[in-house]
Amino acid sequence: MPPRIKKFPLPDPEHGWSTFVRSRLAFTEGVSPHDTIRAAHTQQALDAELSAIHLALCDVKTRRNALSTISALPDEVLIYIFELARATSRPASDPSHRLGWITVTHVCRHWRDTALDAPCLWNDIFSGRLNNQWTDLMLTRTREIPITIRWNLDEDEYCDHWDLRMLSPHVHRARHLTLRGPAATLVSFLSSRSFSNAVLKTLDLDGCWRNPDDQHVAPELPATMIGTRLPSLSEVCLAGLCIPWSAPILCELTHLEIYVHWLGRSDTTWFCEAYRNSSYDELLCALERMPALQVLVLKHCFPANSGPATRKVALPQLQLLTLHDASKPCFAIFQQLLIPPTCQLLLDTTDERQAQDIAALLPALAAHFSTQSIGPPFHTLRIYSPRAGRYTLDAW
Repeated sequence: MPPRIKKFPLPDPEHGWSTFVRSRLAFTEGVSPHDTIRAAHTQQALDAELSAIHLALCDVKTRRNALSTISALPDEVLIYIFELARATSRPASDPSHRLGWITVTHVCRHWRDTALDAPCLWNDIFSGRLNNQWTDLMLTRTREIPITIRWNLDEDEYCDHWDLRMLSPHVHRARHLTLRGPAATLVSFLSSRSFSNAVLKTLDLDGCWRNPDDQHVAPELPATMIGTRLPSLSEVCLAGLCIPWSAPILCELTHLEIYVHWLGRSDTTWFCEAYRNSSYDELLCALERMPALQVLVLKHCFPANSGPATRKVALPQLQLLTLHDASKPCFAIFQQLLIPPTCQLLLDTTDERQAQDIAALLPALAAHFSTQSIGPPFHTLRIYSPRAGRYTLDAW
């Protein structure tokens, strides 16, 4: 038998509040609208009373909400639920719900206080349709915890209002840093930052150009960034920016992608002198310092001189290898890598591959697939051209 709930007699709330309000409004008696000065002062006093009543109502609602079943959840569980909401409803992702998950802070005082007191909910800093005040507010709410920065300077008309300098005092806290914009702007910004004590884990820089015809050389990343080894760094993606193969930052990575934008113009193929003037030994030496690589994507960043390489490099954990350039440098690098037969291969060349080029690649492919048993042997090899200048190899 359920326990009895003891009920306490309460005075009639309507009578109680009516009596209280009348006592508070006694000062308005006898005030005439014809007495403009006194009426104005009385209106100001009534406005103050209304504000106080609003605060009192908020207190009553807070007390009532505190007795709701959901209020029994520990703050840690509530924060976890908010994190799920953040993952599925990003601010500015839907024009009809501009604030996204942030609307949970408008539900009740407890939810708001819990969310505002959780820095982990505000550490995803991104460009988009929220204004600078929102960005500054989110940075403040993160306090001093590591943050994620995703900033696109070329994100349509809204990004004309973004000020990259707002991020400057916080870049050292970036665990994941993604920047999109003109290469010169990114290099200038990064040159004034120190990364010696950074907690940086992933670095994704895209030096896209608004007018490609005005840019022919990919600028080199500043020494302040690439001259120091960052122990936490595991992923580097660079597009339209250059980095020497000897840079200390290229060490112990698990994910490396380097793109040099190629505009397909006959008079402008190379965009980075550092890559063009390097040697295959320098490139392979860099890969040697990253034995745990799982993803390797290299596009238009090979040496101009395809001299003989003097070393083989083992990448036993590689899961994806993508090489994109003329067939000669792509094949030269592929033949120097010792990778598991389960690694996915994407070899895409920009020149017209001749039959002898394919024939030269076949021994390397045969050696690649025969290094260990990966299942039934291949009995058939098909080579075909789905379109001019491109070949596809299928084996089964």
